[in-house]
Order: sequence, then C-alpha cells, then structure tokens
Amino acid sequence: MVGAPIDAQPNDAEVPADAAPADAPPNPAPPADAAVQAVAPVGDAKLRGRVLVSGKRTPLGGIVVILQSAVREARTTTTDRAGRYVFDKVVADEYELKVDPDSNGGFGMAQAVMVTLKARQAKTQDVLVVPVAVPVRTPIPMPYGAPPARRRVV
Repeated sequence: MVGAPIDAQPNDAEVPADAAPADAPPNPAPPADAAVQAVAPVGDAKLRGRVLVSGKRTPLGGIVVILQSAVREARTTTTDRAGRYVFDKVVADEYELKVDPDSNGGFGMAQAVMVTLKARQAKTQDVLVVPVAVPVRTPIPMPYGAPPARRRVV
C-alpha cells in the first residue's frame, strides 16, 4: 500500500462485530445433550372425546379438561358447546385425563381416567361427570300449626 501509515488497522466495517477472535477454535461442538434440551418432543398421537353428564349423556360445554403425564407438563383445553375436546400432537405416553373441578361450577364430580397413547394413534375417550345432589330444603312443621296471619297496619 503506497502512502498508508505503517500502523494502519483494518476498517471496522470489514470485521463483523460477532466475529470470533483469531486464536479461537473454529466452531466448538455443542454438548451431546444440547439438542435434546433445546427441542421439546412433538408427538403424533391424538386424543379426543366428550365431557358428558353421567346417566343422561348430556354434553357439558366450557369445561376445562386436563391431560397430565408423570414426566411431561400438563396440557389443558376447553370443551365446545357440544362437550367435545381435542388434544393434538400428543407424545406417546401414559396420561391421566381429568376435568378441572373449578370449571364446572360445582355441577358434579368426574373420576380421572388413565389413558395410554401410542405413536400415531388417534383415540377417543369420553369423561363422565356425576351430578352432585343438592339438598332440598323441606319445610319444618310448626309445633302448634301455622303462625297467625299478619295484618297490615295502615
């Protein structure tokens, strides 16, 4: 280079800001389990069904359904007006399928159902909700008959 000073440095635009130092090894290999930690498993099984009132088989809409595995994070979905729910892309495993008791307004109790899903399986599993009996208030008889009628004072 003619006319350039001896201590000239390369232009900053020529070197990327994230460039590795010249003495760094080229692209160090990631740990063996890094790929496993970075990507959650995506399943190809599907679970669907309906939430129904036991006995009458009436569908319940707006109910939160929970799919829980011992080793995976719980998944939830809400039933539509026809009581239908769907879990797509589920990893093959054994699951507990249950209804969130707070979502049905105290209407009833549902027993959890154990479901085993295999790879590429589409399974249908209904959940039955047993209505909780509401105590009926019966009138208490008066010991001496009915109370006297009250007169309206004007």
